[in-house]
Amino acid sequence: LDVLDNNAGILVAGRLDAISPEAVASQIDIDVTGVTLGAQAAFPYLKATPGAHLVNISSASAIYGQPEIATYSASKFYVAGLTEALELEWQKDDIRVVAIWPLWAKTALADADSKSAKTLGIRITPEQIADRVWDSVHPSSADKLIHRTHYSVGMQTTVLNNASKVVPNFLSRIVNKVIAQA
Repeated sequence: LDVLDNNAGILVAGRLDAISPEAVASQIDIDVTGVTLGAQAAFPYLKATPGAHLVNISSASAIYGQPEIATYSASKFYVAGLTEALELEWQKDDIRVVAIWPLWAKTALADADSKSAKTLGIRITPEQIADRVWDSVHPSSADKLIHRTHYSVGMQTTVLNNASKVVPNFLSRIVNKVIAQA
């Protein structure tokens, strides 16, 4: 196995206090457990292939927790953390682990009633995400040198992600509050 595109996700939108416990459990079971078990099942096949890649699909929702998609956002923080841990853990096995961070993409997931999707629009195509996956498994020499782990998809995601690393937390909170119209 050269590359596993490890993509498991559903989105349950709404205030956490209004979502059924069963819906929350489904979200976590698919988005967290599914990605984890996918990686675990692929490991022996990736290990058997020199230079293999595990590509986890995270989300721009992991840049800053998003209201009304809190469980989804939290699950994508998990994917980001799992990616970072496995990137270190599996390096000795010659497996490169990366995460792809799209914002709202033109897929069924974007059909959820989310204020941030309405504010930012749905501009990313599945083809753009596929192109970013391709880029991640064919890294530039600079990406290899710095052990790049996260790949943003689209200008909005890139700007939000880079800004979150340099602006004070209170400013990130304000920006996300405006985006989510909370």
